[in-house]
Amino acid sequence: MRFFPFAIALSFFVTTTGVAQESSVAINFYDAAADSPAVLNADDVAGQAAVLQANWNNLAVSHTDGQGHWNRGDTADLVDQSGNKVHNMQVIVQATDSTQVFPVSGAGWGFTGGDLILQSAHVHPQPQIVITGIPYTSYDVYAYVGAGVNKGGGKATISVADGADGEVDPARTYWYRVKWENGKYVKATSTSNSDVASSNYIHWTGNTASDIVIDWDGKVGGGAWTGLKGIQIVDTSGSN
Repeated sequence: MRFFPFAIALSFFVTTTGVAQESSVAINFYDAAADSPAVLNADDVAGQAAVLQANWNNLAVSHTDGQGHWNRGDTADLVDQSGNKVHNMQVIVQATDSTQVFPVSGAGWGFTGGDLILQSAHVHPQPQIVITGIPYTSYDVYAYVGAGVNKGGGKATISVADGADGEVDPARTYWYRVKWENGKYVKATSTSNSDVASSNYIHWTGNTASDIVIDWDGKVGGGAWTGLKGIQIVDTSGSN
C-alpha cells in the first residue's frame, strides 16, 4: 500500500523552457475510504512537463455523505517541491448545499509512472477548492482534470477569495473535454462552451492573490461526470 502523504525528498529541476522552477506546491486528491488509496510517494514525480515535480501533498477527501454535500478534506501540513515546509498555507476541498463532491477512482488514460497514480483518483463532480496563504507574489495554477473510463467535459473558474488582496487570471473560466490523448497532457484553451477542444488540464496564469477559490463543475460538459485530480501552485515571481 502506497501511503506516505507528506514525506520529504529533495527534488530540483529545470523546466522545459530552460528556466529553473523556483518553488511549487502540489496537491493530489484521493478517497479517504479507499482500500488502496491513490497516493504519491515523496519521490514520485508527476505533472505537466514544464512543472514536473516530486513531493506531492496527498489530501484525503471524506466519502461519508451519500448525497455529496458534506464530503470534504483539508490540510495545512504542506511541503513544496523540494520537501520544505510551507507555513501558513491551507487547502480545503468541499461542496455546498447545492453542489456535490465525491472522491472516486479514475481511469489511466494512457499515463504511466507518477502521472498514472495521479490519474487513479479524483473528486467530482462539483468540488470547490479554497487555497489560502499562498506564499508567492505571482504564480501559475495548474489543475488536472479527472475522469473515469468514459469521456466527459466541464468547466472550472478561479476567483479571488473574499477579502484577499491581489488578482487572478482575467480569463477566469476554462471549459475542457476529456478524450483519449494517449498519456499526454493537453491544455484547455476554450473560454466558453463553444467548440470545446480535447483537453485534460487547465493553466491559469498571472495570479497574485494570496487566497483563491476554484469552483469546478464536471456536470455541465455533457457525457460522464468529470472532476479534479490535483492542483499545482507554481511560483513565477522570479521570471517577472
